[in-house]
Amino acid sequence: MRVKVVFMMSEIFMLMGFMLAAYAIVANNSFQTLGTFLTSNSKRPW
Repeated sequence: MRVKVVFMMSEIFMLMGFMLAAYAIVANNSFQTLGTFLTSNSKRPW
């Protein structure tokens, strides 16, 4: 029983780590794209 609980906890932590890494990648790319867009269109009147 204890081995099964430890295995399930490790799967949960692996999934949480993967989700955190995926979120960090998407958020970083979003900020970089937004910054490039705003910089390249800085002289354009909005």
